[in-house]
Amino acid sequence: MAQYEYPDEPTWWANYETEVEALFAEAGQAFTNPQAFRWFARPAYDIGAGMEPDAARRKHLRALREALGLPFEPPVGGLVRRVIAGKFFALETGEPWTMIQCSDFNLLGRYVAGEDIAPILAQRGDVGFNALRVWTAYDVPGIGRLVPSGAMYGAVPGFLSVCAAFGLYVELTAFTGPYSGLFDGQDAMVAHWEALQNACSLAVACDPSLELVNEWNNTPNKGLPFDRLRQVMMLIGCHGSSIADGSGLQPNWDYGTYHSNGLSEWQRKVGHNAMELADKYGIPWTSNENTRFPDRDDSHEHAYDAAAGAALLCAGACFHSVRGKSSELWDGLELECARSWATGAWSVPLDFQRGVYHHRTNLEGPGIIRAYDRRLADGREFVIMIRA
Repeated sequence: MAQYEYPDEPTWWANYETEVEALFAEAGQAFTNPQAFRWFARPAYDIGAGMEPDAARRKHLRALREALGLPFEPPVGGLVRRVIAGKFFALETGEPWTMIQCSDFNLLGRYVAGEDIAPILAQRGDVGFNALRVWTAYDVPGIGRLVPSGAMYGAVPGFLSVCAAFGLYVELTAFTGPYSGLFDGQDAMVAHWEALQNACSLAVACDPSLELVNEWNNTPNKGLPFDRLRQVMMLIGCHGSSIADGSGLQPNWDYGTYHSNGLSEWQRKVGHNAMELADKYGIPWTSNENTRFPDRDDSHEHAYDAAAGAALLCAGACFHSVRGKSSELWDGLELECARSWATGAWSVPLDFQRGVYHHRTNLEGPGIIRAYDRRLADGREFVIMIRA
């Protein structure tokens, strides 16, 4: 079920046509009827499949710019700021918003090293993701190495701006461990946290969020000076996640993060267990690290169902993958599962997030391990079924 209707205001399509014609003019090419049909049919198809209209617009204007051989265009302005709306997120303009995130741990590291990250950002946005989970201090085989430095902090505003150009919000995780060679004592750790906040404050139009620590109760993190690492100001902040199936670092800040890595029936816990934490603490809860694709799970059904469950029951979830760890382009089965994840998330009309939760045991049976719905006061309901 698509979340969005086709824009019925003539001005939306007229403005889109103007933008398309302007790109053809910039490239010195004629704007003919066959070309017009092609570049209007593509966003119409995506909107009909559930993509938000302006996301479809940005996607196909980028694709047209590339097809015409025009250079990458830097962002103008930023992203609509997000706000806390009870146990969910919303845009400050009032629309509900869910986090459709993917792991891109090494993306800032690649940007700081001078690499062109635009192809990665274009792929993530075109598949249907709206947020990235990015690390800022790490030395981990299979991921990469990024040592906090003045150059790194100086690069953060530009990095956030480039991500925003592709319609992507960024969640920056400050501490991930292990820390050998990254910090010279606890004072340096405190300085990193403060410098990261200061760098993000220079790009508030891109609305970054900050997560203090990845799995605070994992062994490498036990030496962090938690009593000196103060809550984020001016930006949305999370105190930190726990190892799989934990409730996060207390006390909570603006939102919480849950991990389902390696859990049995993880595909149902992504949405349901995070919802239980949101109900317990009264703030949004996301599942920002889950069983990894495609080496730990290669099921399209699990990807779709986990993302749909999170979009309905909690504040969103993250597609975790092998190439997402190192921030490389997806391909093959990994790319197919990423598409299934995004499709599942976009399938949920977000108005139903505010509905009353029901566990639909009557719909469970062979092949369906859980069924849930949310029901609105007017009697409408939206049901998701989690497959085995």
